Amino acid sequence: MLIREIGRGSYGTVVKAQHVPSGKFVAIKKVSNVFANPSDAKRMLREVQILMQMGRHRNIVKLYDVLEPTGNRDEYNDLFFVFKEHNIDLLTMMLIGTELTEFNVQIIMYNILCGLTYAHSAGIIHRDLKPANILLNEDCRAKICDFGLSRQVADLANPMHTCNKNAAQFLKEYVDSNVMMKYLHNID
Repeated sequence: MLIREIGRGSYGTVVKAQHVPSGKFVAIKKVSNVFANPSDAKRMLREVQILMQMGRHRNIVKLYDVLEPTGNRDEYNDLFFVFKEHNIDLLTMMLIGTELTEFNVQIIMYNILCGLTYAHSAGIIHRDLKPANILLNEDCRAKICDFGLSRQVADLANPMHTCNKNAAQFLKEYVDSNVMMKYLHNID
């Protein structure tokens, strides 16, 4: 049973819903025209794979299910991702001017760092961490969401090993060359 729209993003709409048999509240993300662009389809597949791998961690959003459209496969356009529902994201909390205590900020930061540590230990770099991608519940427990731009790095637990194996590729993908040149120029 759909309750209300929670938000909109570049890839779809998120609604709050209730699973009628269990009574649990969930968030359903509808991604429209997911197969129209191959890079978008890859991004969605990557997000599903990463969330299935990491969704058991308490600071990573839990993906319950991916609902396939019914009917003719040639006509598939939309996918529906079913997530555990959360009260609010950090950006919305900041925009409405919610006052946070120092203790609340510490809890949020600790949760984000725990989630990132877990992701990095699995060799995953989020690449889109921002307040809108931090979900909060009523006691300020934070979960990281939206892994669509994430990348898996072979040996993130040992970054020097990764850099030495393929330093040019690593720098090309993760460091803007203009920033790197300014940095190197300033060292001289």
